[in-house]
Amino acid sequence: MRTLITVIALATFLGCSSTGGLKPVTIDQVNQALNTAAQVVNTAAAVVQTAQVVKEAVDTMVNPPKSGSYVVVKGDSLWTISNKPGVYNDAFLWPSLYKANRDQITDPDVIEVGQDLSFPKDLSSNDVENSHGVAAARPTYDAAKHLKHSHP
Repeated sequence: MRTLITVIALATFLGCSSTGGLKPVTIDQVNQALNTAAQVVNTAAAVVQTAQVVKEAVDTMVNPPKSGSYVVVKGDSLWTISNKPGVYNDAFLWPSLYKANRDQITDPDVIEVGQDLSFPKDLSSNDVENSHGVAAARPTYDAAKHLKHSHP
Protein backbone atom coordinates (compact mmCIF):
# COMPACT_ATOMS: atom_id res chain seq x y z
CA MET A 1 0.00 0.00 0.00
CA ARG A 2 2.78 2.40 0.93
CA THR A 3 4.56 1.62 -2.35
CA LEU A 4 1.42 2.39 -4.33
CA ILE A 5 1.04 5.73 -2.52
CA THR A 6 4.69 6.50 -3.21
CA VAL A 7 4.33 5.76 -6.92
CA ILE A 8 1.14 7.84 -7.17
CA ALA A 9 2.75 10.72 -5.26
CA LEU A 10 5.84 10.65 -7.45
CA ALA A 11 3.85 10.49 -10.66
CA THR A 12 1.52 13.28 -9.52
CA PHE A 13 4.27 15.51 -8.20
CA LEU A 14 6.79 14.93 -10.96
CA GLY A 15 4.45 14.55 -13.89
CA CYS A 16 5.32 12.96 -17.19
CA SER A 17 7.36 14.20 -20.14
CA SER A 18 5.71 15.09 -23.42
CA THR A 19 6.93 11.77 -24.80
CA GLY A 20 4.97 9.83 -22.19
CA GLY A 21 7.90 8.86 -20.01
CA LEU A 22 8.89 10.24 -16.62
CA LYS A 23 10.89 13.47 -16.60
CA PRO A 24 14.35 13.26 -15.10
CA VAL A 25 14.21 14.31 -11.46
CA THR A 26 16.59 15.19 -8.68
CA ILE A 27 16.79 13.41 -5.34
CA ASP A 28 15.40 16.57 -3.68
CA GLN A 29 12.31 16.36 -5.86
CA VAL A 30 11.87 12.68 -4.95
CA ASN A 31 12.24 13.49 -1.24
CA GLN A 32 9.76 16.34 -1.52
CA ALA A 33 7.27 14.04 -3.25
CA LEU A 34 7.73 11.41 -0.52
CA ASN A 35 7.25 14.01 2.22
CA THR A 36 4.08 15.22 0.52
CA ALA A 37 2.81 11.64 0.29
CA ALA A 38 3.61 11.07 3.97
CA GLN A 39 1.67 14.20 4.93
CA VAL A 40 -1.32 13.02 2.91
CA VAL A 41 -1.20 9.60 4.61
CA ASN A 42 -0.90 11.18 8.08
CA THR A 43 -3.80 13.54 7.37
CA ALA A 44 -5.93 10.64 6.14
CA ALA A 45 -5.08 8.64 9.28
CA ALA A 46 -6.10 11.59 11.48
CA VAL A 47 -9.38 11.94 9.58
CA VAL A 48 -10.11 8.22 10.03
CA GLN A 49 -9.31 8.42 13.77
CA THR A 50 -11.56 11.47 14.18
CA ALA A 51 -14.34 9.70 12.30
CA GLN A 52 -14.06 6.71 14.65
CA VAL A 53 -14.33 8.97 17.72
CA VAL A 54 -17.37 10.72 16.24
CA LYS A 55 -18.98 7.37 15.39
CA GLU A 56 -18.50 6.11 18.96
CA ALA A 57 -20.03 9.32 20.35
CA VAL A 58 -23.01 9.09 18.01
CA ASP A 59 -23.47 5.39 18.83
CA THR A 60 -23.55 6.27 22.53
CA MET A 61 -26.15 8.99 21.94
CA VAL A 62 -28.29 6.79 19.71
CA ASN A 63 -27.91 3.69 21.91
CA PRO A 64 -27.26 5.00 25.42
CA PRO A 65 -26.02 2.50 27.98
CA LYS A 66 -28.87 0.61 29.60
CA SER A 67 -27.20 0.73 33.00
CA GLY A 68 -24.86 2.84 35.05
CA SER A 69 -22.75 2.37 38.14
CA TYR A 70 -22.01 4.32 41.27
CA VAL A 71 -19.41 3.70 44.00
CA VAL A 72 -20.73 4.38 47.51
CA VAL A 73 -18.95 7.09 49.51
CA LYS A 74 -19.22 8.02 53.17
CA GLY A 75 -22.58 9.57 53.99
CA ASP A 76 -24.43 7.96 51.08
CA SER A 77 -27.79 6.24 51.35
CA LEU A 78 -29.95 4.73 48.64
CA TRP A 79 -32.12 7.85 48.96
CA THR A 80 -29.20 10.25 48.34
CA ILE A 81 -27.64 8.13 45.59
CA SER A 82 -30.97 7.83 43.72
CA ASN A 83 -31.39 11.59 43.96
CA LYS A 84 -28.05 12.29 42.19
CA PRO A 85 -28.34 13.74 38.65
CA GLY A 86 -26.07 11.00 37.25
CA VAL A 87 -28.28 8.31 38.71
CA TYR A 88 -32.05 8.97 38.75
CA ASN A 89 -32.30 12.56 40.01
CA ASP A 90 -35.23 11.27 42.08
CA ALA A 91 -34.80 10.11 45.68
CA PHE A 92 -38.05 8.14 45.49
CA LEU A 93 -36.50 5.74 42.97
CA TRP A 94 -34.21 4.22 45.61
CA PRO A 95 -36.25 0.94 45.56
CA SER A 96 -35.15 0.43 41.93
CA LEU A 97 -31.52 0.92 42.99
CA TYR A 98 -32.04 -1.54 45.85
CA LYS A 99 -33.70 -4.09 43.58
CA ALA A 100 -30.84 -3.90 41.05
CA ASN A 101 -28.30 -4.61 43.82
CA ARG A 102 -30.05 -7.25 45.94
CA ASP A 103 -27.03 -9.48 45.38
CA GLN A 104 -24.95 -7.18 47.61
CA ILE A 105 -27.52 -5.30 49.72
CA THR A 106 -29.65 -7.21 52.22
CA ASP A 107 -31.03 -4.19 54.08
CA PRO A 108 -31.80 -1.02 52.07
CA ASP A 109 -30.82 1.08 55.08
CA VAL A 110 -27.31 -0.42 55.23
CA ILE A 111 -24.81 0.10 52.42
CA GLU A 112 -21.03 0.07 52.67
CA VAL A 113 -18.47 2.60 51.46
CA GLY A 114 -16.80 1.26 48.33
CA GLN A 115 -19.73 -0.84 47.12
CA ASP A 116 -20.07 -0.58 43.35
CA LEU A 117 -23.80 -0.30 42.73
CA SER A 118 -25.33 -0.72 39.30
CA PHE A 119 -28.59 0.81 38.21
CA PRO A 120 -30.80 0.40 35.17
CA LYS A 121 -31.23 3.61 33.17
CA ASP A 122 -34.24 2.43 31.23
CA LEU A 123 -36.87 2.19 33.97
CA SER A 124 -40.37 1.53 32.71
CA SER A 125 -43.26 3.68 33.88
CA ASN A 126 -44.36 0.66 35.97
CA ASP A 127 -40.92 0.52 37.64
CA VAL A 128 -41.10 4.24 38.44
CA GLU A 129 -44.64 3.95 39.82
CA ASN A 130 -43.77 0.90 41.94
CA SER A 131 -40.60 2.53 43.30
CA HIS A 132 -42.47 5.72 44.18
CA GLY A 133 -45.11 3.68 45.98
CA VAL A 134 -42.58 1.71 48.04
CA ALA A 135 -40.53 4.81 48.85
CA ALA A 136 -43.58 6.86 49.86
CA ALA A 137 -44.67 4.10 52.25
CA ARG A 138 -41.32 4.18 54.11
CA PRO A 139 -40.05 6.99 56.27
CA THR A 140 -37.21 9.04 54.81
CA TYR A 141 -33.81 7.56 55.55
CA ASP A 142 -32.27 8.78 58.82
CA ALA A 143 -28.48 8.36 58.71
CA ALA A 144 -27.99 9.01 62.43
CA LYS A 145 -30.32 6.14 63.26
CA HIS A 146 -28.14 3.70 61.31
CA LEU A 147 -24.65 4.72 62.44
CA LYS A 148 -22.63 1.89 63.93
CA HIS A 149 -21.57 2.87 67.43
CA SER A 150 -18.58 1.34 69.17
CA HIS A 151 -18.64 1.02 72.91
CA PRO A 152 -15.46 0.82 75.01
